[in-house]
Amino acid sequence: MRVSLISTGQMELLGLPAMLTALFPGQQFFAEPYSPKKPHHGFTSSTVRPLQPNDPPGNAAKLLTAALGTLVPETQGSPADADLAVILEDVELCNKGNEAVVTEHMRESARRWLASRSGADRARLGALMKDKVSFHLAAPMPESWFFGDLAALATEVPAAHLPPRLMDGRDLEDFLTDDAAYDADVAASGAAGVAGGSRPNRRRPWACTRPKEHPKAYLAWLLRDTSLADGSSYKESQEGVRLLSRLDWGAVLSNLSWFGYARALIRDLESALGVSARGVPAEGVEAPLTSVRARPDAHVLRNL
Repeated sequence: MRVSLISTGQMELLGLPAMLTALFPGQQFFAEPYSPKKPHHGFTSSTVRPLQPNDPPGNAAKLLTAALGTLVPETQGSPADADLAVILEDVELCNKGNEAVVTEHMRESARRWLASRSGADRARLGALMKDKVSFHLAAPMPESWFFGDLAALATEVPAAHLPPRLMDGRDLEDFLTDDAAYDADVAASGAAGVAGGSRPNRRRPWACTRPKEHPKAYLAWLLRDTSLADGSSYKESQEGVRLLSRLDWGAVLSNLSWFGYARALIRDLESALGVSARGVPAEGVEAPLTSVRARPDAHVLRNL
């Protein structure tokens, strides 16, 4: 089966197809860019609010349009590019605890998108959405996945900077560091909201809001390099893509109560493709908001 991937990050654009192909050998995954080599614009970079009656279509609707564009043949009688489309969006820290609003925003965007179509198109495209388009979340962002596989992480992070120091017993989708050295560097960089912070150095990736909860910022710090202008060698398009390709999802999902959003993505793909993901435990908790098994009866997307 051919699966199009609509993502909002450079790392995902470049790395998700290979990552998912390793999980589902024999299936074809491809990234559908916004423009050549560019990811789509997301809608979670600020706090998502419920759609109001007169709100114009936003980025959620554009993601849906991109997904459907891969499922509808360009000309009558020709095959579509994909048999299934998956939209993946970051939760982002500004929407931590707001995931229900994020998923409802996408669901309502889909309803309005369909309502703007004519009767025949509405029925046809509505059936495609319901059967072949999914929306999933990376919580709070895909870099959290890397901390679930320390063997993969060690292929990029210097041994002297390992192991990562995280809060014990905490789901990595609810990421939280417990690293005094990191805290000290964050404070020295003047990150917002950190006691002791002074003049911000915005060139440091960890000089950000809520740095202790930020897996990408912490990964950048683990790959710190004072010889570089921004203080880190981490690049999504390089180290990030390589880490995605090396992830052992059996390790990432070994704690059956963690990574509910990631597990919901994989279970949805298993259901659609009719095969099990290679090396992934069959058990485990899925995030109810995006689980295909917990979708409402009146769903408008495969899982929403």
